[in-house]
Amino acid sequence: TAFKDAQTYLGKLAEQTEQQAMAMANASTVMADEHTRLILILLIVCVVFAVLASWLISGTVRNDLRYVSSVLNRIAVGDIQMAIETDRKDEIGDLLVDLNKIVQTNTYIVDNAKKIAKGDLTVALKKRSDNDELLEALTDMVSKLNRIAQEIMEAARNVSSAMSIEPLTTTNR
Repeated sequence: TAFKDAQTYLGKLAEQTEQQAMAMANASTVMADEHTRLILILLIVCVVFAVLASWLISGTVRNDLRYVSSVLNRIAVGDIQMAIETDRKDEIGDLLVDLNKIVQTNTYIVDNAKKIAKGDLTVALKKRSDNDELLEALTDMVSKLNRIAQEIMEAARNVSSAMSIEPLTTTNR
């Protein structure tokens, strides 16, 4: 009977162990399902956040590029009466600073071209670089205009001088 009692006891112990293992397996499955749901929720939140962030960033970049484009279009048609100010420290800010340099340089060129157009041939233009064809052409133009002005002055002096000589009179015979 002791053997039977031990056998019965071991059977009940095995049954209890099996029930505990099943309960633990069920709890693990429930926990895994909860973790899966939590991961899916976090994944959805991250995707929504990423979409919103990219939408906001692309909107900001799009607006910045539209502004830069409008400035470039104004420069392209000769409208340089503007001041481009920025406190940005990113690539768009660098681009705006460079555009402002272009506007300032064009303003310098226009101001000097207006002086030349008004007859001021003493304008001294400074090339911005060795490749500055525009200011080189303007400098050549001023130089040629100076030469033409000097030639006109010389011709005027010659005409004036010729007119101041008394005409020769012929005597009657």
